[in-house]
Amino acid sequence: MVELGQNPRLQTRGGYDALSWAAEAGRKEVVEYLLPLSEPKGRALESARKKNHAEIVAILERAGYSR
Repeated sequence: MVELGQNPRLQTRGGYDALSWAAEAGRKEVVEYLLPLSEPKGRALESARKKNHAEIVAILERAGYSR
């Protein structure tokens, strides 16, 4: 995605970005890759919590995402 020129910070009107979708899908490796390319204002933390991905929630919280 990034190599093809897509902007990982792009958000839908609902506030979802690539990191949010990766967090919801439980893709830890993708979350770790996208974290430095993303801003801590999307819905990633909410998405991870919704699907009970505790490890991803912890990663996001350490990175500065909050409720």
